[in-house]
Amino acid sequence: MGVKFTGDWKGVNRFLGSAKSGKFTKMMKKELDELAEHIRTEAVSTIILQSGKWEPLKDSTVARKGGNTMIFFDTGKYVKAIHKKLSVQSTFEMKAIIGPKDKKVPGKQFNYTELASMLEFGTPKMVARPLWTPLFQNMKQWPIYKDFCKKWSRKISGVWNGR
Repeated sequence: MGVKFTGDWKGVNRFLGSAKSGKFTKMMKKELDELAEHIRTEAVSTIILQSGKWEPLKDSTVARKGGNTMIFFDTGKYVKAIHKKLSVQSTFEMKAIIGPKDKKVPGKQFNYTELASMLEFGTPKMVARPLWTPLFQNMKQWPIYKDFCKKWSRKISGVWNGR
């Protein structure tokens, strides 16, 4: 009884060789970084342009903010705290983290990550003003996201399927 190998084994070896040399990882990391930057930029733009579908601030909040009606934007520190971070464990274990830094908000008892959660889901005293949920739902329509998914799923599955 023997084992019969089928498929494009030369392609598999080329793929594994690229993965081992780091070429594949560098290409994928570069494109993941570009996608992450696009997401970060979209989040910042949504805040600056006030293009989110948010309920307006209460008059008392606007008065406390010195007449500033901008949502998510009081001092600009939340916007500046939005960053991206790539984590690369191996060719097949990469992730991009996009969001506010986990750093204490000046003069408050919470950090920017907790603030993001309060803004996203609301609190007993504040209505929800989602930024991240709509952003990640809409990104499935962005050409940069579609191209990334299409390219990398094809590259990986194509090797295993003998293409």
